[in-house]
Amino acid sequence: MILLLILAGVTIGQITENNLFEKIQLAKEKYTNAYNKEEKDIAKIGNEIDLYTSRDIPLNTYNGINYSLEEIKTNDIWMGKPLYTKTLYISSLPSSTSGEYAHNISNVDTIWVSLDNSFIKWNSTTTGSIPAISTSGFSNQIGISVTKEKISITVGSTNRSALSAYVTLKYTKTTDAATNN
Repeated sequence: MILLLILAGVTIGQITENNLFEKIQLAKEKYTNAYNKEEKDIAKIGNEIDLYTSRDIPLNTYNGINYSLEEIKTNDIWMGKPLYTKTLYISSLPSSTSGEYAHNISNVDTIWVSLDNSFIKWNSTTTGSIPAISTSGFSNQIGISVTKEKISITVGSTNRSALSAYVTLKYTKTTDAATNN
C-alpha cells in the first residue's frame, strides 16, 4: 500500500513538473483552430461550387466556348478586384471603315477584349479570330478596341456587314474595392 502511494506521488509530481495539463490545453486549442479553419475552407468551396452550378444567368455554348450575354462576376481576381465577363453578339459588322457598339456595362474601371473567347462568324460553318489580320492588304483586315462605353470595330475598305461576331469582354468595376488577396 505504501508503495502505491509513493508511485502515485511520483506520477503526480511528474505530471505537474512537465506541464502536462498546459500541453493538453495547448493541443486542444490548436485542434479547435484547425477545425474552425477547415470548416471555413469547406464553406468557401461549397459557395464556389454553388456559384457555378446554380446560376440564374443563362450560359450558351458556341464552338465549345461557354459564354453569357449577361454580366457574370467570375471567381477570378485582377489587380485585387473581382473580374467580370460579358459576351456581346454583334449581328452585323461595319460595311466600311468602322462601327461602334455600346456594351451597356456600368461602373467600368478597367476593360479589355478577351481574344481567346472572341471570334468572327464568316459564314454558318467558318469562324475566325478577331482581330483578323490579312496578308493581302489592309482592306481585308478587321480590328477591335474597347473603351469604358463601347466596342469599336474597324474594317478595311471591304464591306463586312454580312459577318457577325461574338466579342467577350473582361473587366473590373469602380464599385468594387481592391483587396490584397
